[in-house]
Amino acid sequence: MRAATAATLVISLQDGCGGRIEPLAAKSASESEGGTSQNVPASGSTGSASSGSGADAATTIISSANPSTVTSNVTFTFTVTSTTTTTKPPTGTATFYTNSVALVPTVTIVSNTPTSSIATLTTALLPLGTITVDAQYSGDANFTAPLNPASLSQVVQNAACSQTNVVLSITNNGGNSFTLNLLGTYQAQYYVLYQTNAAQPMTNWLAVPGTTNTVTNASGLWSVTVTNPAPAFYRVKAMSVCP
Repeated sequence: MRAATAATLVISLQDGCGGRIEPLAAKSASESEGGTSQNVPASGSTGSASSGSGADAATTIISSANPSTVTSNVTFTFTVTSTTTTTKPPTGTATFYTNSVALVPTVTIVSNTPTSSIATLTTALLPLGTITVDAQYSGDANFTAPLNPASLSQVVQNAACSQTNVVLSITNNGGNSFTLNLLGTYQAQYYVLYQTNAAQPMTNWLAVPGTTNTVTNASGLWSVTVTNPAPAFYRVKAMSVCP
């Protein structure tokens, strides 16, 4: 189902069978076209780079979203791979850096194949601009630490303003689970608000934890799954609305 953006919309999940979209009275521009109504999660594009290897271990690092936006979550995955005939995966720790400053002390690497191990770090604190992200392997009794870290350039941008905010459909996943399929603006950020009573003023609507995301699909398509028991009402609000 698709709703016009000329009014604030409420996504209504009032029973266990499905959902509907209920238009309310028209709001100001900040709460309609691209403002409060609908949008949220995002899949990340992947960028990767690597540099340096030890005598028996090679390392790589990838980003879950590159470019990303300020305050959006980005996950860096660091992989250490054996370059010898051994069947033992590397052990030890990894240290992540942004512009040569450690993000956390160390992260233990965990085996993901018989000959490789990974460490991951998720952060929403990356500064605006182009930054260098490094990951350094400690080495262990069987594998030599590379002389140089794995490295990539991460581009962090300001989030785009929202021009579109549309609910396309609602999918009933069974029980109290529903997926909201939405159309927003590429690189704009959105989050979901929740209430059990749609008549409540906006100041009484609560943000659903973990739903702040950046739309990374160039077409603007995105979706979010909610699991609150019925009756439940949802709005999706843009972090920044275009003038």
